[in-house]
Amino acid sequence: MMAAALVPAWRVPMALYSGLEKAFMVWLVLSNARYPFVSGFWLPFVVDTTVVLYTIGYFAVCGLKLPLPDRADRSA
Repeated sequence: MMAAALVPAWRVPMALYSGLEKAFMVWLVLSNARYPFVSGFWLPFVVDTTVVLYTIGYFAVCGLKLPLPDRADRSA
């Protein structure tokens, strides 16, 4: 994910991966909410839910625009 800061083409896929991974963690907590061992996971659940909602909001506002290749990199 750190490399995505330097490679613009990796940013959208990494953001999607992050959102999906966090959504999976939210699902894990919710699907096991009736068990006592989940009591220690409610704070991370809130953080992960916030990340998922932010990711959904970001893509709802900005879309899935992939950066265009830089013209300077092409040899003509």
